[in-house]
Amino acid sequence: MPNNQQPSQYRNTGAGRSPGRLLACALLLAGTAVHADSIRIGTRLIVDGDTQQMVLAVAGRPDAIAHVKAHRRGESPGEIWTYHRDGHHLCITLRDGVVTAIASQRDK
Repeated sequence: MPNNQQPSQYRNTGAGRSPGRLLACALLLAGTAVHADSIRIGTRLIVDGDTQQMVLAVAGRPDAIAHVKAHRRGESPGEIWTYHRDGHHLCITLRDGVVTAIASQRDK
């Protein structure tokens, strides 16, 4: 399958814009999730500091996108991109088009 196409189960349905999804990702980022500076997807890595375009090239379109406000003075608003892969929730936070946080947790 070409890199720019994803199986239908990985396409963004728009359903991920709900507050429940945002809360789930926030809990992943703050709770028992594994925080990482990088995550391997197939044979490629996504690391803190990668661009939004790099994430799209490596992981494809997210299953859900949640918009987040700035929490601290000087911080930009951003997005949390959520992927559901191989029994894991993967949340990638992007601010100003750059990866600022990565968290992963095994589905229960």
